[in-house]
Order: sequence, then structure tokens, then C-alpha cells
Amino acid sequence: MHQNWLQSPAATELSKTISDELMAMETWMYAEFRVARYAMLHIENPAGIQMWAQLLNRAMRKFDQRYINQNTVLDIFEWPLLRAILLGKRELEETLLQVAQVPDTDPADVMVFGRGQQRFFDIYAAILHDQPHER
Repeated sequence: MHQNWLQSPAATELSKTISDELMAMETWMYAEFRVARYAMLHIENPAGIQMWAQLLNRAMRKFDQRYINQNTVLDIFEWPLLRAILLGKRELEETLLQVAQVPDTDPADVMVFGRGQQRFFDIYAAILHDQPHER
């Protein structure tokens, strides 16, 4: 990736193309979940994020959920969240933090990386809400 790519028009165009393709698909496989992080980069309003959250939930219900875990869900929302932060879109940031909340699962089911990734989201939330966080 080039410097500032997440903020670029190229990211927006790629996001729109991927979004259109994913929305046209009846069933997703694991690869589609992996590229879904790009699909939300062009969304500029909370309603669009909510719509994508519903689409993801529907896709997850149709897919064998043994392969979709907390890590995958957080991966999908991290780049759009970082882009919203970089662009200073506070309402979008809040919506992304809200929909990225993953219900607690059995810790044995969540890889160590996933627990660390959830911690990143906790830190993002603390920063956005001007709250001190533990190091």
C-alpha cells in the first residue's frame, strides 16, 4: 500500500467495486469475508455501515460459522474504522465501533491474536472517547 492509501480516491473506487460484487453474491465463502474489509471504505454515513452490518450478519448465518470467528469480524471493521479516524468522521467512527462489538465467546475459541485485536478496538474506543486506557 502506498502512503495515505486508505484516504485515497483509489481506495474509494476499489471499495465500491468490491461492495457491488459482494452485494450481488447469494452466498459468501471465507474469501469473501476476507475482502469485506475493503467493501466499507467508501461508506460515508452510519446508515450505510448499519446496512453492511446486517449484510454481514446474514452472510454469516448462511456460512459455516466454525470458520468465522471474532478475528474475522474485527478484521472487516478495522480498516473502515481507521479510515473514519483519519478523515475525522466522528459519527462514522462511533457507528463502526458499535457494530464491531462481538459477543463474548468462549476464550478457548478465540485465538490469542483475536484477544489482542479486540484490545486494539478497546484502545480505539478509549482514544475516541478521550478516556485513559491501561497499557
